[in-house]
Amino acid sequence: MPTKAPGFQETVHPTPTMPLNQEGPPSSDNVHNLMFPPSYDTTRMRHVSRFDKNAIFAMTGGLLIILICVAFLCFLWFGNEDNSVWRHIVITNWVSRSITITSLILRWSVTAQAVVMTSMIAALLLQMSQTPLTQAAAVSLAVCSNRGPHELIFRLPHSLGSRSWLFWLVVLLMTCITTLLQFTSTALLSDVGSGIIIDSQSLKISYGINSSFGGSLAASGGYIDARPLSYPAFAEYTEPASPRDGITDTGLSIRAFLPIDPRSSREALISYKGMATVMDTRVACMRPTFANVTVQSYGIYRWIAGSVWTKLKVPRMNTTLGMDEEVQPSHFNCSYSLDQGDPDSSLRISFCNVYFMDENDDRDTGIISDMEPIPPEPYTASSPGGMYLIINTTGAHTDWNEVNNAGRNLRIETVVQDKSEWTTLESDVKGLSFVMTLCSFDPVVQDMNITATRTKGGAEPMARWLNSTSTYDTEAILAQLGGTKDHLSYDDRGIFKLAKKESWLTPPSIIDRGTYWESSPAPPADPYYILSGAFDGLPGGGGYLINLFGPDDSGDANGIRLNRLHGEVFKETIKATGSAAWAIQALVTSLYSMAYYDYIFQFDIPAPADLKAEQVVTRPVSIKFLMVVLALLSLHLALMIFATLWFSQRAKDGLIGGSWAAVARISGQPTDDWLAKANQHAVVISNYNRPENPMFSTPYRFQRAPQPDREMKVWERKRARATAAAPPYFKPYEKPETKEMYIDGALYHNCPVWVAHHEKRLIWGDWETCDILNCNRIWESFLTENSQLHGRFIPDGEQRYIRINPDLGENVPRLDDVSMMEEVERKTSRYLKQNRELVKETAHRLITSTFFFETDPSRIKHVGNGFRCQGRILCRFVDRSDDLKALGKFLQAQVSGSFEPYFTIQEQGYPSNEITVLLSEDTINTMCVRGNFELDVIEFRANKEFSPIHMSLCLEDNSSSGSSNRSFPISGFPRELVDEHRQPGPPRPPVNSGLRRDSSGRRRFWNNRPMHNQGSIDEHGLDALGNLTLSQRLTELQSGSNMFNVSPSETEQVYELEG
Repeated sequence: MPTKAPGFQETVHPTPTMPLNQEGPPSSDNVHNLMFPPSYDTTRMRHVSRFDKNAIFAMTGGLLIILICVAFLCFLWFGNEDNSVWRHIVITNWVSRSITITSLILRWSVTAQAVVMTSMIAALLLQMSQTPLTQAAAVSLAVCSNRGPHELIFRLPHSLGSRSWLFWLVVLLMTCITTLLQFTSTALLSDVGSGIIIDSQSLKISYGINSSFGGSLAASGGYIDARPLSYPAFAEYTEPASPRDGITDTGLSIRAFLPIDPRSSREALISYKGMATVMDTRVACMRPTFANVTVQSYGIYRWIAGSVWTKLKVPRMNTTLGMDEEVQPSHFNCSYSLDQGDPDSSLRISFCNVYFMDENDDRDTGIISDMEPIPPEPYTASSPGGMYLIINTTGAHTDWNEVNNAGRNLRIETVVQDKSEWTTLESDVKGLSFVMTLCSFDPVVQDMNITATRTKGGAEPMARWLNSTSTYDTEAILAQLGGTKDHLSYDDRGIFKLAKKESWLTPPSIIDRGTYWESSPAPPADPYYILSGAFDGLPGGGGYLINLFGPDDSGDANGIRLNRLHGEVFKETIKATGSAAWAIQALVTSLYSMAYYDYIFQFDIPAPADLKAEQVVTRPVSIKFLMVVLALLSLHLALMIFATLWFSQRAKDGLIGGSWAAVARISGQPTDDWLAKANQHAVVISNYNRPENPMFSTPYRFQRAPQPDREMKVWERKRARATAAAPPYFKPYEKPETKEMYIDGALYHNCPVWVAHHEKRLIWGDWETCDILNCNRIWESFLTENSQLHGRFIPDGEQRYIRINPDLGENVPRLDDVSMMEEVERKTSRYLKQNRELVKETAHRLITSTFFFETDPSRIKHVGNGFRCQGRILCRFVDRSDDLKALGKFLQAQVSGSFEPYFTIQEQGYPSNEITVLLSEDTINTMCVRGNFELDVIEFRANKEFSPIHMSLCLEDNSSSGSSNRSFPISGFPRELVDEHRQPGPPRPPVNSGLRRDSSGRRRFWNNRPMHNQGSIDEHGLDALGNLTLSQRLTELQSGSNMFNVSPSETEQVYELEG
């Protein structure tokens, strides 16, 4: 019957002590003293003398360190950007590192205190007779040295008594708290995330182009034909006009363009104080009156003519009769747009510049900007802004065609006016009419000091294409530009609020340079260069008068057509507001913004500016896990205080941390022997039996379990493989049934082939040794044989595979020599710099490999003496993905001057038949903005069925260096395109049946090409070995290269051998 081992109770025996002044080796009289060290009567010692210096430092110093760490963590969590230290830590991205270091210090302090608490609890266990006899030595040693409270869990009393339950509670709490606090860093970092702080900066920013600049900023074709890539945020100050019948007046509307780039910086900006370019974007539209209107139409030439004026008055309107008088009639002759039945012509809105001239042929009618003086102010020789008829035609496309085909002219029969700004002229053909309004604006610009603010940053709107309706989604754009029915706040529009100035007047020196006396020196920057560039190329020329949409001087009777996106924004603004005034204001703002930010890189006039921007930083965003850590620390400190008081009151003897005291506690008492001899040897775990051969002495033990239930299970083998690293980084695996430990066999046999060779000799005897240990020879023989059967190689095949092998010198460091890491990195970096062209070529080859050509047999036809091939060049990246957009930005960077990247298609041996497919700027822009890549169907001619076709992509213009442009093949080329796809083949057989035997015993070769059928070799009368092609995978393996991902449509011919 098993018996319970008696408990161990610490006793104190009077033992002779060794004289303190004795030196040298102990005498024979003191042997007993050395074997049984002296005990100390701690009842007469002060409480503090029960701890050694390390224990005292761990408790007091650790407490101080913990309090400092807690204070620092609270500082990080509850601080803000007003504190310079907190701000520096956050902006320099030291939050995560600070938390990690603080957590490490906390763990050290908590662990040190837990060790001291463990020593105190261990001493109490001994003195209160709560220790099993078999664990007495370990518990006594724990008083001196331990690694934490977890060591006591299995040494506590096995039964719960009146006193043992308290030990269990304290030890379990200590273990749980200490263990949980080891994850302090992970827990605290869970509270950390991306947050926003306000970053204030004072710096110099270039805001304009030098007034002596003599170049042109005009974009090719003008900005009216270009699609805006984004709509940068601007600052705005407005004073609404009083509503009146027949007039839509935006009122004073000053918009400022901030010299901040790139886009991400503008999106984060919330405050700007400094120099900026401001523009008067006020537009007033009035209900016009007409007389003597005629409409003429002949084929594509059509125009409406007559006299136009308005009886309505708007503030700051200069007329022939003077300021704020009635507008006098003026002749107009304007072309107009019609619905052509396609989406681009559905707008049907035309702009016509009406020249209100005086007797000197000077424009005398139009509103004058608030930035220019009017009487009675001095320097009032300002030119008024232009007057424009906005013409919208109504009627179906078929009805207008009937009129044009008949060659007749329309006759205006009815004039309809209401309270709006529009006048409707109805023709004698039902449903065909003209709806027109007369508008004026004077976009004067100047540079001035401004203050622009907003409460939060925001993303700038971009056009989004809707495939379902084949239109742009302009909702966000209209909101920003003010083209909505309801008035939105600055935050809802994502723009800045421009602070009001005492005066918006332009200094006299800018009013008319060269005519009037300049009362002040010319400013260093002249914004009119940008204004001229923004509207250059439009009918009537550029200049600050902005003659936007007059009759086209080029002879096209239909006038200028807006870019599709400009037109969508213009049309949707009119639909939402019912007025052309807001639409013209949005268009003028967009055109100037495009020119301003297109040439911001040329700004060379600096001025001081104060900026405040939202900065996304890593900072604490939650206090959940901080509270958990603080609670655990509080509980830990409470336990430490409790354990200290308990030990001080109940412990009679013992020095915490004293080694002699730990030995003295159990001197002379029986102990258990826990030492066991370990026997380590290599083991082969088999699933077969073999006879033992005394002639062979194997350096391992052959193991086969006698019973099936004791064999190594599959899942146990997986677990054993977890230790499969030559250094024993992982714990050994213990087999539960046998209690045997298993570690990685590579510690003894790094090459298992020799073990297999020994086993083979023991099972099958002394057979002839084959080339099992010389796989290089087998591989070379295989490649040599197949290369001879191949008969022909892919031209320039080796250029596809590039191996960058940095030279590390003669002495290559060991795999575990971490000290050489920096040296290896340095040599690698130097190698890459010395071989920059190789790296660049490799990158270009990888980029070109993202494109591939897709076709099918139905698109390859025999025509005349050759073959006609059709297909498309596609991209591997998914549409609308960031990868495709990044690829577009790379291609955009390659565009320089007149060069654009292009594809070439050429049949080998026929260089004169080369075809070039350009990657146009529109295609590249579509990739950058929308993430779409789409080229038209490509058609080319091949003269021979077996001629390799080369498809390449050229990324650089080398004409300046005198050399030809270098191109790189796209994925899968060169290849015999016609031969691959012309004949259908059988379904793809299993991967291990590339070479089969039919029922007659003959071997047949199958072309592993998916989704096609191809007859057998016998059906085509071909020589099997002559047409056998070396697998592309074998070629790549031979060259030591990694495999590229190949799409199913590009799969090469792969022949696999069996048998």
